[in-house]
Amino acid sequence: MKADGLVFSGETEAGFKDVLSAWKSGEPVELVLIKRENDDNPYCSGNFIISSLENTAPAGEDATYSATFDNDGAVTIDEDEFDPEEVEEG
Repeated sequence: MKADGLVFSGETEAGFKDVLSAWKSGEPVELVLIKRENDDNPYCSGNFIISSLENTAPAGEDATYSATFDNDGAVTIDEDEFDPEEVEEG
């Protein structure tokens, strides 16, 4: 699984600083995936290891990061909440 984010020092949720710390520790992190309009019912959850973390900070532009997560055990998928037709290729 992959995720991209914007490096923002005022982040109130899990931001780059938290991801960097988790990657450094090598410990599993819990991911809970939700649709933006339905945060009460996650469609996927489980424990994952951050296997790669890249930070891009070109001069004069916003800094971003990309993380790759590998599952660390069973992953729970709620098939009532998950629609494979909505998955973007990337």
